Amino acid sequence: MKTFSRYSTLVHSILLSFVCFFASCSSKHAQEAEQSSIHSDSVRDSVRVVQVNVFLPESTIVLPGDLKAWEQTALYPKVKGFVKRLAVDRGSIVRRGQILAVLDAPELQEQLTEAQAKLDESRTKFDESKAAFMRLLQTSQTSGAVAVGELEAAKLRVLGDSAAVASVHAALQAKREMVGYLTITAPFDGMITERNISPGALVGPDDVAKSHPIFVVENNRTLRLTLAVPELYSSQVRTNAKVEFTVSAIPAAIFTAMLSRSSGSLEQSIRSMMVEFDVPNPKNILKAGMYADVKLPIKRETPTLFVPASSVVNSTERTFVIVVRDGKTEWINVKKGLTLDSLTEVFGNLTEKDIVVKRASEEFRSGKTVVVVQ
Repeated sequence: MKTFSRYSTLVHSILLSFVCFFASCSSKHAQEAEQSSIHSDSVRDSVRVVQVNVFLPESTIVLPGDLKAWEQTALYPKVKGFVKRLAVDRGSIVRRGQILAVLDAPELQEQLTEAQAKLDESRTKFDESKAAFMRLLQTSQTSGAVAVGELEAAKLRVLGDSAAVASVHAALQAKREMVGYLTITAPFDGMITERNISPGALVGPDDVAKSHPIFVVENNRTLRLTLAVPELYSSQVRTNAKVEFTVSAIPAAIFTAMLSRSSGSLEQSIRSMMVEFDVPNPKNILKAGMYADVKLPIKRETPTLFVPASSVVNSTERTFVIVVRDGKTEWINVKKGLTLDSLTEVFGNLTEKDIVVKRASEEFRSGKTVVVVQ
C-alpha cells in the first residue's frame, strides 16, 4: 500500500513538472510573438529620409544644331531674255560685283534706243521754246513791243517742254536699268553652290523660273551654328556662352564657337528659343547644311533645391515629394527642373531645412506617422 502511494506521488510530481514546463514555454512564445509584432510594426512605419540640397546648378546639355551659310542668296532673272554667256559654274569663287552671266534681250535694246531718241527730240523742242522765250523777253524791254499775254504763253511753253524732258529722261533711266539687269553679278563674296542654266536658255521672272534660280551664292567663310534651346533651358543660356560641337563627317574633331545672337523669345511652333553661334571657317572644312551635336553649358542665376530622383513621385494626377514634418508625412506638389547625376531639381513649397523620403511612393499616404531613419 505504501509502495502504491509513493508511485502515485511520483506520477503526480512528474505531471506537475510537465504542466509547468509547457506553461513556461507558452508564455515565452507569447512574449517572443509580441516582440516580433512590435518590431514588425516599427520596421513597417520607419522611413529613410534625406536632407533637401541647395545648389547653383551648372551643367551641360547636348542639343542638335544646324550649320548655315553666313550669307546665302538665290539669284533670279529680273527681265526675260536668252542666256548669252556664263562666266562661272558650280564651285566657282566669286567677288562682289563680278559678272556671273549675261542675257540677251533685243527688244529691250530697241526700247532703250527709242527712249534715247525721244529724249533727244524733247531736248530739241525745249531748246527751241527756251530760245523763243528769251527773244520775246529781250524784245519786251521796249515798251509796247510784246504783249504781256504772249510773253506769259512763251514762258509756259518753256516750263512744259522742261517737264517733258524730265519725264522722258526718267523713262530712259528706267530702260537703262532694265538693260542693266541683263548682266547678273555677284551680290557678295562667296562661292557658286548651284547653277541651273545653260547658254541659249530662255529665262524670265515667271513662276517657273522662280522655282529654279539661275545661281545660288553662299558665303561660307563664316558659318552660323543655329540652335533651338528648349523652353526649360531658355533662361539659363549665358550671354558669353562658349560651346563645343562635333559633326558626323569629322567625328574626331571638336570645334568651338561663341554665342553671337539670340532671338530673345520662344517660337510658338517648337516652344524653343533660337540662338546663333558664329563659327569661323577660313579653310572651308565645315560645310553649310551639316548637322552638329552641340554641348551647351547652362547655369541658373540663383541657387535652387535638389532631391534624389527616387524622392520624386510621378503619378497620373500630380508630381510630388513626401516631406516628413513633426513625425508625419506630407505630400508636397513640385515641378521638376534639371537633372544632375542622381539628383533632380524641384520647385515647390520646400526649404533647404526640409527632409524628404528617400524612396518615395504613393504607398506612403499623407499624414501618416512614421519613424525617421537618417
